Amino acid sequence: MSWGLAALIPLLPLTVGLVLLGFGARTAAREWNFLRRARRVIGTTLPSESTTRVRFRTLDGREVTAATPVYLSYAGSRTPVPRKPGETVTVLYDPEDPSRIRLHGLFGTFFLPSLVFCVFGVGGIGAAFVIWRFMLP
Repeated sequence: MSWGLAALIPLLPLTVGLVLLGFGARTAAREWNFLRRARRVIGTTLPSESTTRVRFRTLDGREVTAATPVYLSYAGSRTPVPRKPGETVTVLYDPEDPSRIRLHGLFGTFFLPSLVFCVFGVGGIGAAFVIWRFMLP
């Protein structure tokens, strides 16, 4: 049985699905490792134009000023949303490198977006299976 080029059709959603699943799993694992060892303290936001800068005191007493990582979406929104100066926030920091911080909350870490990538990755793999199983001759 010769399928020709039609046999290659499922490769596109399969490839996209595997890439999304791999990226999501890698990001989730990195965030999980960060959250496992992170320490939680209270901090105060500082004036900044492009990101949220936070001043906080570590559990061993050091005062640290650090910026949250910000990722811009295609729609132009920022994750996490920049905070107003003077706000009190809960900061998660890496005790080995206190300049690595995340703001506590659903969108302060990138764990949830990485799970969304995983879901879309599994969806792409599922779409490839459906195409291969039911739509090809």
